[in-house]
Amino acid sequence: TPMIRVVRKHFPQAKIDMVVRSDFKELISDCPHIDTKIYLDRYSGFAGLWELYRKLKTEEYDLVVDAHKSIRSILLDLLLWDVKKVCIDKRTPQRLLLIYTKFINLLKRKNSVPAFQIDEYIFPLNKFGVFNDQEGPELFINKNIQDLADSEIAHRTGHEPVKRPRK
Repeated sequence: TPMIRVVRKHFPQAKIDMVVRSDFKELISDCPHIDTKIYLDRYSGFAGLWELYRKLKTEEYDLVVDAHKSIRSILLDLLLWDVKKVCIDKRTPQRLLLIYTKFINLLKRKNSVPAFQIDEYIFPLNKFGVFNDQEGPELFINKNIQDLADSEIAHRTGHEPVKRPRK
């Protein structure tokens, strides 16, 4: 997500850490905007969450951005009561209503709230001077994984992989 990039641009000296479930680690493992990547096993239960809390508590963060509002992150929010937090409004009740009832009008936003998904992740950070840089999303894929994917696509399609410039 561009959120991490724009935070890094606005606060170049900040220490930016990110917690993701371990089954999503490939999505952030090569991201240069993140200083420390912390992986939580999906099945680690309360013991894993408690261990994560203890690790996060020792870091003395100035700000926590909760991008999911999952049960795990809500519990961490409560435990880290003394840390400033912002949450991404994912409109879960409205999305569930849309999925199960097809009632779309509840998803309409007020004019002051962003209409695009990327902007919704950055919007809560506007009060800290962080805004979308309009450079779009970026994905940092490990070269070995990219080469494996290219090989598999070539094998299935009979076409040579597209040559991409390496950064």
